[in-house]
Amino acid sequence: MEKGIAAAIIELIKNTSGGSWKKILFVGGVMANKFIKDTVAAALKEHELAFAGLKHSGDNALGIAEFARRAWLGSRDC
Repeated sequence: MEKGIAAAIIELIKNTSGGSWKKILFVGGVMANKFIKDTVAAALKEHELAFAGLKHSGDNALGIAEFARRAWLGSRDC
């Protein structure tokens, strides 16, 4: 799965940047994955890549799920 995700990110960057993107910042839970980060960095050496630290690369899925649960239950806390 990690290999496929990395390949998709690489393909997306190559197909949409048109070679004009020089600097790219990656953030989010997926980019906290070392294999994905290393694979993307190796494939996109022509770009200046920056990766947000782990503090800023958390996965928001749990928070979103809790927000949805509270909304579903009618909580005013969301």
